[in-house]
Amino acid sequence: MEIMYNFSDLSAFQDYVKRNLQFLKIHLNDIYSKLDDLLSSRPKPCICTIQRIEETEDDQIQLPMDILDENMEKTLRDNFTRQQMILTLIRIGGMTLQKTVYSITDKLFTYEIGTQYTGKSTKGVDKKKFGDLKNIFAAISRAVLANNDITAEEKTTIKIQFQVSELLRHCQQNLKKMN
Repeated sequence: MEIMYNFSDLSAFQDYVKRNLQFLKIHLNDIYSKLDDLLSSRPKPCICTIQRIEETEDDQIQLPMDILDENMEKTLRDNFTRQQMILTLIRIGGMTLQKTVYSITDKLFTYEIGTQYTGKSTKGVDKKKFGDLKNIFAAISRAVLANNDITAEEKTTIKIQFQVSELLRHCQQNLKKMN
């Protein structure tokens, strides 16, 4: 069944479009509100896990890491170590997606390490793909997604990937500024 609308003039059509856009905006805001409620109601890490990690501080992963490689990837396959890493990264925080990702990666690895990964290419230097470090990226993503200061609209894997790639792209430039 097709509904036909008869708009006698342009202003009637514009009013119709404005009303429908307003209707969609209200429903979209309602959806975002419900999504925020769902995200905030997710279980938080229990205090016993946080205390256990603080008690074993000697075993914690030393940050910033000197090397990002397959060994670190294998290490993060262990559930306890992965949780430990995520909780460490969650504590870093940030007020926006970009600041959170930059703060976490800044604590996670040095610019020297970052220059070895996909970013702005240097002639004659083969760069590794950061995407191959799936467990490390997953830890970064989970820490970012756990940040309640970031809006639900910003909390997407694609946006996190973009921010990480932007940081990697600027590592060489930032390293030169430091020296």
